[in-house]
Amino acid sequence: MSRYPQHPATVLISGASIAGPALAYWLGRHGFRPTVVEIAPALREGGQAVDFRGNTHLTVLERMGVLTGSVVSRPAAAP
Repeated sequence: MSRYPQHPATVLISGASIAGPALAYWLGRHGFRPTVVEIAPALREGGQAVDFRGNTHLTVLERMGVLTGSVVSRPAAAP
């Protein structure tokens, strides 16, 4: 039996801030058909600053392919 459905399951995600698109990305990678909806009528000019630190965050961002061309400084390994 396949781990993923034969016909892609559709998923509705409410919110297009940070978590919604990230969830849609990963669900799409695993065979689902996500749709993201947002109540805001347009893109906002400002937003919340996001700080990614540590190997775990950077590994996830690398796997998503969003670090291409970015300047990243990985923390030193713990002794």
